[in-house]
Amino acid sequence: MIETAGEDWDTSAASSTWSSTTSPTVRALLALSCLLAGAAACTNSGSGSLGDVEPTPAEPDPTGEPVVSEETLDLDPADDGAAFFPGDRFVQIHIELPSSSWDALTESPYDWAPADVVLDGRRIEDVAVRLRGRIGSFRTVGEKPKWKIDFNRYVPGRRVDGLEALSLDNNVVDCSGLKQKLGFEVLSLAGIPASRAGFGEVYVNDAYYGVYNTIEPEDDRLLRRFFEDGTGTLYDGAYLWHEPGLPEVQLLDFVPHLVDLYQLEEGVDVGHEDLARVADVLAAAAYEPGFVDAMSEVFDMEAFYIYFAAEQWIGQNDGYVLNTNNNRVYFDPIDGRARFISYDLDYAFMPWPWEFSYDNPRGFLAHACVHDAECSEGIAQAMEGLLNLLEEQELDQRFEAWDDATWNEAAADPKLPCGGGDLWNARGSLRNWIQNRGPTMRNYWGIP
Repeated sequence: MIETAGEDWDTSAASSTWSSTTSPTVRALLALSCLLAGAAACTNSGSGSLGDVEPTPAEPDPTGEPVVSEETLDLDPADDGAAFFPGDRFVQIHIELPSSSWDALTESPYDWAPADVVLDGRRIEDVAVRLRGRIGSFRTVGEKPKWKIDFNRYVPGRRVDGLEALSLDNNVVDCSGLKQKLGFEVLSLAGIPASRAGFGEVYVNDAYYGVYNTIEPEDDRLLRRFFEDGTGTLYDGAYLWHEPGLPEVQLLDFVPHLVDLYQLEEGVDVGHEDLARVADVLAAAAYEPGFVDAMSEVFDMEAFYIYFAAEQWIGQNDGYVLNTNNNRVYFDPIDGRARFISYDLDYAFMPWPWEFSYDNPRGFLAHACVHDAECSEGIAQAMEGLLNLLEEQELDQRFEAWDDATWNEAAADPKLPCGGGDLWNARGSLRNWIQNRGPTMRNYWGIP
């Protein structure tokens, strides 16, 4: 068990630079809570990056109109776009860039440029594309970049199988090519709102760019898939990079002077008042008696325990808990409380978490929690429930199926960021992780 005494969290760390019972989520959380309580009648119902921040924080919208319009769709959100996230084949993705768009993406890679795409033989014209990735994962248009494809930026209201957009991850920092698939599978099984991930082969102007992960963007459809009411505010908590007046790398967290820097992704602009409320309560309650009760007014702490446990299980070095990065924050209109959504798992499944420690994580909420006896015990119980749940899910068999389905193409990828031997070692490392992570976590938390 983590000792609850430790050094207080310093708000300056967040400014440092780097050297509803019918939704799937509620059902999964209830099942996991039931496991934590040791109820014999529990049944499991687990299901199944958008890593870039737009440069300028959103200004309050005085009209109160939604940032993204909500169309009435007949499609079941649980089935939308499922064909784009397979585990047993590769989606064939052709991106057709006119020379003007190639030049524009070379000059300004994060700005949208027009293109046409062909997805498994289906041609979709007048889409918008841009590059993704920053420190570590950015590659130029002529190399092997991350992509985001927006279907409705130039054709308002258009969706493809219910999806507004599709993200493509280049896996240049994941030699295995399976971290995203495995990580999102675990998050989803835990009941955490999580993107779906699959496999794709990408061509740009008929040039083969190799194997990618297809990733479901965190948008209104994902919210409606996991929440009974998916119309709340969704913020991006990823770091800001080279923004005027800020450090070169600006990490975000629930502290008053940073909340206005969160980018609003979905919902009605409320001027960051919901985030400010979380920051104010956290500042007053951290390291004080009654911490959990106070935070539970503004944050779903039961969901946070599971989120913390899941990020630790997958070794997410670059998420909120350890590094205040790669997270979305959603405010559920039903109870007004915040919940985390994790994304961009390139730096997950790493046995040595950079300079970070789960004893003293960087995230303010996470740090205050592990240094509060009740909150720390909540994480420990969530971890025990998660371990019991995953032991029933045969993750090793799922992994072997993905390995078999993707090995030949991954090994032949001309833009593979590592050699064939490294691919073998990277996938072997994930096999070992699946086998050993449970015992490691039981030992860490003192779970029998």
